[in-house]
Amino acid sequence: MFLVRNPFGFGFGILFAGGLLTGARYISQGLNRALLLGLGLTSTLYAILDIKSDVLDRPQLPSDAAMLAEMTGIPTAVWGFLWIGIALLVSAWLLRWVARRMEAGTPHPEAA
Repeated sequence: MFLVRNPFGFGFGILFAGGLLTGARYISQGLNRALLLGLGLTSTLYAILDIKSDVLDRPQLPSDAAMLAEMTGIPTAVWGFLWIGIALLVSAWLLRWVARRMEAGTPHPEAA
């Protein structure tokens, strides 16, 4: 929170954190689990869109992929597709892992 540079960002961070803490205390474990899974999935998918935007849509701008392209000779787009592929594989694996745990009724580690 100390790195936020504007009042809106600071206020949003405080309210969002307060909402998560309130939800943790007052809503059911199942609803909390769904909420956190949704937040995690949103973050994962946003990372994929961010890579696409930064690396594939605007390859001429400076980025990690552009620096790697300079160092390795491998084009920026290849790095972008590689990162997106890895992100999709890890996301699919994690969603499958969560689905299996939910089907098996395995309790969340903090609930045990």
